[in-house]
Amino acid sequence: MNEIERAAYAYLVKKYGSEGVTFRRKIPRFVTRDGLFWEPRRLYGNKILIYPQHVRPLFENAERTYILVIRDDRVVLEVPVAELGSRPTEYKGIEIRWLESFPRPTVWEIWSSGDIVALVLAFTIWRYIEDFDPEDWEKLETGQTLVEFVNRAVDGVRDFLSKLSEKKKRELGLALRKKMNLLRRVVEECKRVMLLS
Repeated sequence: MNEIERAAYAYLVKKYGSEGVTFRRKIPRFVTRDGLFWEPRRLYGNKILIYPQHVRPLFENAERTYILVIRDDRVVLEVPVAELGSRPTEYKGIEIRWLESFPRPTVWEIWSSGDIVALVLAFTIWRYIEDFDPEDWEKLETGQTLVEFVNRAVDGVRDFLSKLSEKKKRELGLALRKKMNLLRRVVEECKRVMLLS
């Protein structure tokens, strides 16, 4: 199982117990003892993606199939597939992207430019913080010092991105995507620290 499937499995086990959940190597990924089918989908910002080859399997038993929308490692929404028959582009505040053809979208099509800048910023801050010593942490105790630190990092990120070719930006985006969970934690920790200042 991948990370999203493990999160879905943990969620379903809480509802049905480990004996009540079966993992399958096809879409939908899970069947529960009550005959319901469950397919996990990662939340990219505010979007989930439905690939062309997944549409038919999802709608085979639409009345008994649910999509589990997962952010990080937790389920944030159960979407009844039966309510998606008209292929809506939105369900309860979540955007649904019905992808019609291959190739799969690049990270630039899934994420907005703001998402990418936030990722690069988080990665840059994380790299700076790796080299911190106790004196550096003491300097950051005041809110203004932290704001100046973040502003310098933002300027550095913008300068760095402006010098990259589109190809290099795509490569950077894909590399950052692999570190998404770590970067999310860094961003959340930075937000928490800034709110405490």
